[in-house]
Amino acid sequence: MAQAPTEFLVQEPFQTRMLDVGDGHSLYVAEFGNPNGFPVIYLHGGPGGGHNPAWQKYFDPEFYHIILFDQRGCGKSLPFAEINHNTAKHLIDDVEKIRKELHIEKWVVGGGSWGSALAMMYADQYPQYVQHIILRGVFFATKKGGAHIAEENGAVPYDAKYFEQYRDLIPPDVRARDGLIKSYDRIMKEGSSDEQLEAAKRFMIWDVSIAFSKIESALSSIDAIAANPRNEIPITRIYMHYCLHEFDDDNRQKFLTSPALKTIPMDIVHGRHDRICPVQNAMDLHQAYPNSVLHICEDAGHNGMEGSIVSETVKVSEKIKMRLQALE
Repeated sequence: MAQAPTEFLVQEPFQTRMLDVGDGHSLYVAEFGNPNGFPVIYLHGGPGGGHNPAWQKYFDPEFYHIILFDQRGCGKSLPFAEINHNTAKHLIDDVEKIRKELHIEKWVVGGGSWGSALAMMYADQYPQYVQHIILRGVFFATKKGGAHIAEENGAVPYDAKYFEQYRDLIPPDVRARDGLIKSYDRIMKEGSSDEQLEAAKRFMIWDVSIAFSKIESALSSIDAIAANPRNEIPITRIYMHYCLHEFDDDNRQKFLTSPALKTIPMDIVHGRHDRICPVQNAMDLHQAYPNSVLHICEDAGHNGMEGSIVSETVKVSEKIKMRLQALE
């Protein structure tokens, strides 16, 4: 077998559409690669993050039909930053609606961070359509996991000033009474436009400051958020909303004991220095499923575009490609 390339090219989509999924929501769906190739859908994080076209780097565009989309309220999907009719169940149903819309019989399902949780939720409900699962930065969609980055005494910062700026938007007496998640949720639902922009800026600068294996790698992203915080409103509003209303501490056990997930081949890619989703998540998931293969990237953090995360995911997608070609 030839050595897998480090990464594949990022190209323009061969087709885009706005898919009406009901409840007033329309999803932006983009298709890349080979229209007649084997379908792979890759689910973005957040919740609320929006897709990244650079995820094409993971997949051979000559073999794969690559499907990326913005979940409800995210990216180019409409309405902007909408939380009504926006639940995990809605998102699972949306993934299935995309499969039907594109007339796909079976596909590879992947995702990173919150996208890994959504991928497992979808595969648990619709295992008959899932050929393989690729997970990056495993998240169990628990309240504890959500609070790990959004409350005090959670993730360890590289530079405490970024967490302090996030924390200190909320007066000490208010955060002592309500905590940070509830306080930010209130701002993102009831605050003025300026208040929402400031909250989104502070939360996402804190979040991205711990997303890489080294703080130096985050500095350009921090500058971009500071320059245009409006882009961060969907993830901040939707993330806080999900922390309060969608994340459930029972999810961890559900993910680790799913009969459906035991039947599907699974590859797990995780950075050793992930401060957002601790590597123990990946280790626990791998231990629960003998059908899984664990790939720990020793020099990586949480961000899906770090070099070793990309190269390891390419190796995974190439391995799956070889298996699928053998089935033809």
